[in-house]
Amino acid sequence: MRKRKELRLLLAAAAAGAGIWGCSGLNPRYDTFAPEVSSIYVSAEGKIRSATVEPCQEDYYSQTKLEEFIAGELSEYNEEQGAPRLAHNMEGGQVLPVSLVSCSIEEGKAVVIYEYGQSSDFVNFAEAYHDSANTVSALETGSVSQGQEEGWFSGENLTEPGSDSPVSEEKLNGLEEKMAVMVESDHPITVMTGGKILYITGGAAVSHGNTAELPEGKNLIIFE
Repeated sequence: MRKRKELRLLLAAAAAGAGIWGCSGLNPRYDTFAPEVSSIYVSAEGKIRSATVEPCQEDYYSQTKLEEFIAGELSEYNEEQGAPRLAHNMEGGQVLPVSLVSCSIEEGKAVVIYEYGQSSDFVNFAEAYHDSANTVSALETGSVSQGQEEGWFSGENLTEPGSDSPVSEEKLNGLEEKMAVMVESDHPITVMTGGKILYITGGAAVSHGNTAELPEGKNLIIFE
């Protein structure tokens, strides 16, 4: 397997090959994910997306060159994972490990959004492409009851956003059908959710109702 480019270098290389580029959305299925910074997104169904956000100039654009460049990288990556040599999920086809959702350029920055077949695909892709802002050692999504069965909440201090009061075991048991995210990293990360954040690991900050600024270490989010 050839050495991977860093994601920011992918963007720079695409810009070099196309002048400076920009493109319209390819599949705007989740309107709630409009990231300002590189971040991870978990939908209400537990689907995972990530965004790479980098500064760029807006002098001249080429949607075609950008799409060709990134699609080529993703097609090769997916083939190496044993999936079809494609960069976009096809209706009725196999869900790819990673697919290109959209790309855009405005106000001096480029945003590229990817979607993943499962959480392990996200972890592996971010590591392979040295996506430093989004790299994590572990990320899992599922219902609260699933998280309880798998021990995500053991020893963790969950609070309501902006509160220091811990969530009781009784209240946690009443949230069994809510969506939960468990993530571990050695650096701060930004995670957005497809619903309002109800409870979060103590020490994490929440803004806009669904955006969590997580410190390094293990963190948990419960959202509706």
